[in-house]
Amino acid sequence: MDGLEVSDNSGKLSDDVSINLYPNPTSGFATLDMNFGEMVNAASVRVLDFTGRVVYTNSYTDLEGMVQVALDLNGMPNGIYPVVISSPLGTQTRKLIVNQ
Repeated sequence: MDGLEVSDNSGKLSDDVSINLYPNPTSGFATLDMNFGEMVNAASVRVLDFTGRVVYTNSYTDLEGMVQVALDLNGMPNGIYPVVISSPLGTQTRKLIVNQ
């Protein structure tokens, strides 16, 4: 993984899955790259604020290989936002810093 990501692993996705979140910090738009080494029938991405409220959520089906997700956090207050990626292979949390 490159130096742009700040990770906080809670749970662990399979070693066959790589996650990259950039730019980090972001001024509003960020990209989440998920590379699944095997077919995954479902995955979800949630972004939480400091109170635990979901500010972004989306679900995906029939994923294999590289999946890219655009996250729009424009208008969100500056802070650290947990990005939770869940699939049958496990769950992982990354921290995204918003600095507008």
